[in-house]
Amino acid sequence: MAWKRIGEIACTATSDVLTVGPVVLPPMNGIEVKVTQLGGRSPWPYSFGLLWAENSFGRELGTIKVFGTREGDVYRLGAGLSSLLGGGVLKFAPRMYNLRWLRASGEVWELRFDYDEPRVTLPQDRYRSPGFERGDGLSLPLIAVGTSGRLRF
Repeated sequence: MAWKRIGEIACTATSDVLTVGPVVLPPMNGIEVKVTQLGGRSPWPYSFGLLWAENSFGRELGTIKVFGTREGDVYRLGAGLSSLLGGGVLKFAPRMYNLRWLRASGEVWELRFDYDEPRVTLPQDRYRSPGFERGDGLSLPLIAVGTSGRLRF
C-alpha cells in the first residue's frame, strides 16, 4: 500500500463539518482511508465522526462512521460502489456525545487522514462508450432490472 496524506484536522466542541482535503476516487470499489489520532485522550471518550467524499454528484461513496485511535484504523469508503467523476473532497463531521463534558475539559481531537491512492483500471469485460451504442454503431436497448437501479443491456 502506498499511503498518501490527505490532511489533518482538529475537532473541538464547536466544530461542525471539516474539510480534510482532495482525494482521487477510482471508477469502482471505493477507497481505503486510514484515520490516526494525533492528539487528545486515547481512546477518545467524547465522540465519533462521519466521513465521506463529496463532489458535484453528492456523496457517491456513501458515509461511514469512524473512530480515532493512536495506532490508526483503516476504513473502506464506498465498498462495492462506483464514482462517476473520479475525484472529490474528503469531509469529516464530528458527532459529540456530550458537548458540556467536552467544553469543560477543553480537549481537542486531532486526526490525520491518509488514503491508499487507487491504481484501478476498469475490468476487461467493461465497455465504455460516449453513448449507449455498440462498437458497430447499433444502439443498445436499456431494460430496467428490479428496483435496485440496475440496468441490463
